[in-house]
Amino acid sequence: MSALPVDSGSLRHRIDIEKRTDDTRDSFNNIIKGYEKVRSAWSRVTPITGMERIEADRVEGGLTHRVVMRYVSGITPKMRIIHRGRILEIRSVVDIEEMRRQLVILCTEDVKAD
Repeated sequence: MSALPVDSGSLRHRIDIEKRTDDTRDSFNNIIKGYEKVRSAWSRVTPITGMERIEADRVEGGLTHRVVMRYVSGITPKMRIIHRGRILEIRSVVDIEEMRRQLVILCTEDVKAD
């Protein structure tokens, strides 16, 4: 991949990047994972692959996505992306040619069947 200038017209998806915070407990003593928004950014979100698996007699699916955005420091695989209400778990963050111009972020999304 070469570091081409980021075409701002192609960055048409608004995303939120979140990081983990301390867990809390609800009134039934269940653990609730905490997240807080780090920043919002314009990006291009592209589905790459889809897959299905059967687990406990239920069909569950998963998607992988490529998210391209302008360079921002500090984004790690410990974070997640919220895109149109869906949760994308960050798996890798690549600074193309280490030029600090753009990031390519690979994410996975679990899809539960109703």
